[in-house]
Order: sequence, then C-alpha cells, then structure tokens
Amino acid sequence: MTHRYKEGFTIIETMLVLSITAVMVVALLVGVSVNINSQRYRDSVNGLKSLIQDQFSSTVNVQNETRSTSILCDSNANIQTSGQPTYRGQSDCVLMGRYIEIVQDQVTTSGVVGVYDSSTSSNVNDIALLQSTNMSILNSTLETSSLDWGSEIAWPISGPGAKSPNKPRSLYMLILRSPVSGSVYVFNSVSKVPLRSMIIDSNATPGRGEQAICLDSGGLVVGNGLSVSINGNATSASDIQFKSNDEGSATQC
Repeated sequence: MTHRYKEGFTIIETMLVLSITAVMVVALLVGVSVNINSQRYRDSVNGLKSLIQDQFSSTVNVQNETRSTSILCDSNANIQTSGQPTYRGQSDCVLMGRYIEIVQDQVTTSGVVGVYDSSTSSNVNDIALLQSTNMSILNSTLETSSLDWGSEIAWPISGPGAKSPNKPRSLYMLILRSPVSGSVYVFNSVSKVPLRSMIIDSNATPGRGEQAICLDSGGLVVGNGLSVSINGNATSASDIQFKSNDEGSATQC
C-alpha cells in the first residue's frame, strides 16, 4: 500500500512565520512613530520661528490692533480712555513695535506703544531716540499661546550660552521700529526687565546679542538638536533662522 502525505506547513514553521511577521510589524510601527514624532518636533521649532517672524511683519507694517482712528497716551505711554484723543499721525503717541515673552513653553505677544518728543527726534540717532522714549505694553493686544507638541525652550548644552541644567529658560524680546527713520531693531533679555532697560546698543544680552533658542522636545524624540537662531543686531525676519546640530555650529542644543 502506498501512503500519500499532504504538503503543508508544520506547527513550528507556522509559528516561525508568525513570529517574524510580528517583529516586522512592530518594527514598522516603531519606525512610523519615530518619524511622526520627529516631524512634530520640527513643526514645533518651525512654529516658533514663524511666530517671531510674524512679529517682524506686524512691526514693519505698523499693524494697528486698537481698531480705532485716534489714540491718547499720558507721558508714560499709558493708554487713556478719557480726554481728547489725537488722530494717529498727528500725535507723539505711536505704535512702536512688538514685545515677545517666552517662558518655558508659554508665549505671550503684544503691541508696544510709546511717547517721544518729535521736536527733538531729528537731532538724535535711532538708538538714543528709543532709549529716551517712554513705552508701555498695549494690554488690549495681549495674546498667549503654547509651543506645539509639548516642546519648551532650553539653553544650549555646549558652546556660547550653554548652561547645565539647560532648563528652565525664559527669553524676552523687543522688536521696535524707529518712528523717525523706519529702521527696525531687535533687543532681548534673559530676564524680565523694564522695556527701556532692554534697549542697549551692544552685541550682548540685554541688548542686541545673538540668541540660540534651543527647543526641548519633551520626550518626543531621542536627543533634540534643533533651534531657532536670532542673529546679533537683527533687523529683519530673515535674521530668524531654523538651525540643527548637524550644521556644525559651535552652539549645540
């Protein structure tokens, strides 16, 4: 008698195939998750870069958020709700620019209004004019937001400005437009100080020094390495750049 055996997989072969398939699926899912988190991290850095650049646009275009045809300030640049306002363009009370406050993962932006003596402004340079101008935050324009995907700003881990531990960190920025020349100037500080105390004409902090704003991913990715860089003596949105450790800079995040 001839015995015939049906061809097929043994239990061991079937278990081996299933095991390999499971490993491949897990590897694929892990890879997809890593790619998604990496993209989210990059998005958070680009989001901060875009936010700062938008403040430049509002400053250069003198964006008016008061929605009124006239404005009245006292001598300390505080907005007044009573009295006879003067039409914009005929008053020494002017929109000067934007203020940015970044504390860990929280971002606050607002307009800045100032009062300056237009009769003497032609006799001084822009920095001296800004230093002598009384300024205040335009509270009606305050906006708050959080950095995307749980990121927060941090200090570099090596190079200029490095600190250990590299968190928490805060940064304060003034983007001002000279009411006389129209030129734009950026000042920053790593601690909260009066607005005029930030207006220092030097490549330092407080002042116009370079800033590497590292972003900690909050665990999204292993290692961080991305930052928003503000060039020293910045004057335009193009001075705000996206950077990574791969570029070989002395400053590493």
